[in-house]
Amino acid sequence: MKMKMKMKMKMKMKMEMKMKMKMKMKMKMKMKMKMKMKMKMKMKMKMKMKMKMKMKMKMKMKMKMKMKMKMKMKMKMKMKMKMKMKMKMKMKMKMKMKMKMKMKMKL
Repeated sequence: MKMKMKMKMKMKMKMEMKMKMKMKMKMKMKMKMKMKMKMKMKMKMKMKMKMKMKMKMKMKMKMKMKMKMKMKMKMKMKMKMKMKMKMKMKMKMKMKMKMKMKMKMKL
């Protein structure tokens, strides 16, 4: 009887040990998973940051482009203005010429 009891006890002990081992394994697995998750998260964050940086760069580029466009526009405007001025001058000159002509005619 005693022997049997001892055997049973041993068996129980063995079983318990196995269980404990399993538990430990599970825990380790969980930990690994957590670590993986953390890593993934970090990666995602990095990606986001990169994206933000890219966006900022794009924005800057756009701004520069806008500025250039504005400058071009200003230049065009100036050119137009100059042209107008020239035209006016020509017109005045013509008018003067006409006037002179008229004067001559009268004479």
